[in-house]
Amino acid sequence: MKLIAESGATKTDWAVVGLGRFRTAGLNLSHTPAAGILDIVAGAAESVATMLNIPDSENVSDICPLAENRITDIIFYGAGLVGNNSLLILDKALKTVFPGAAVAYGSDLLAASRAAFR
Repeated sequence: MKLIAESGATKTDWAVVGLGRFRTAGLNLSHTPAAGILDIVAGAAESVATMLNIPDSENVSDICPLAENRITDIIFYGAGLVGNNSLLILDKALKTVFPGAAVAYGSDLLAASRAAFR
């Protein structure tokens, strides 16, 4: 399954293709600290687990192996994807929470362009 995210400073819209959508807090990689990024991605994992009917868990690391084989691809469009450092922080968070997924990144401007021409 594919997970697509479009993120700005105020909100992040997520979609599990074929299943549904949800929203988490926003993150702008130029301003959100690493711990905040991981918290937001962990919150997304909890929403994905709910969509996939994975039992509730108090620990995101318990969810990860269950979601790992189901989320195979992530496309993340975000504000602030300007420097290698911010991208590395996001990459680490996504690969920690969704360890089996291939991840691709693009700017929020690329997301808007693709949406406008579909």
